[in-house]
Parts: sequence; structure tokens; C-alpha cells
Amino acid sequence: MVSHNGPLKKYKLSDGTLEKVYIEDVDDMTSLKLSGDGKIISLSTKQKVQCIDEASGKTIAENLSPEGVEIHEVAFTQNGKELLITSDDNTLHRWNFAANKEAQKLTGILNMPRQGRTQLRSEFLLGISYGEICSLQKQHSP
Repeated sequence: MVSHNGPLKKYKLSDGTLEKVYIEDVDDMTSLKLSGDGKIISLSTKQKVQCIDEASGKTIAENLSPEGVEIHEVAFTQNGKELLITSDDNTLHRWNFAANKEAQKLTGILNMPRQGRTQLRSEFLLGISYGEICSLQKQHSP
């Protein structure tokens, strides 16, 4: 549990007891995600992303972010080894958090028409697959 500003905590749902405090103070959180296997938490603010080991509560990677952009949304890739980060410059960044480096940058696709029905925006990132994103970029490339 985390609010927009405050600590990141884990509570036991059955009785509401506090189990763990991961971070004491979070400012301007934009995204909080748990990897598919439940082992890693990603927490993002407008400026950075960090990954936390769920079991130990220790930060395993921090300051993950493309330079000079505001982060909107973060999601784990299907294999859980990378993050997909959307930013205010209409770009999707595929980020290898273990190596703390950008693996791929996809530009100009987040606001394109998606099969003529809707807009592919950062807030809808989790509803589509990475393969579909790559396919869209190929379809709309000059």
C-alpha cells in the first residue's frame, strides 16, 4: 500500500497487520507494479524507477529512467527481466533493470490510432503486449 506521497507498506489482508515497510517516503508516485512471479516490485515517480526485492524489502535497482523525461507508467515484460517505461515525450523505453540500461526505445507510437478504434496511450500500456507494440511501430513507420 502506498499513497501518492508517503511510505510503501505491505499489510496482511486477513487482519490488517503491518508486515513490512519497503520505503519510508515516496514523493509523487506514478506507478506501482508487482512482477508476474511476485518477486519484484517496481515503484516509479515522475523522475525515476526503482526495483525492490519483495521478500527482503531491499532495493535491487534504482535510478532507472531515461534522462530528461517525465515517467508516466511502468510495467514488467512478460518474462519479468525488463521494464516497459512510458514517458511524456511519447516514447516507450524497454529497460533492462539488472544492467540499468535502456534495451530499446520505441518512439511516436503511444498516441497512434490502434486499428482505427482507439488511441494507444501510456495509461493503456498494460492492456496490450510488447509484440503488439512492436507490430504497431512497424505498421506506422515510413
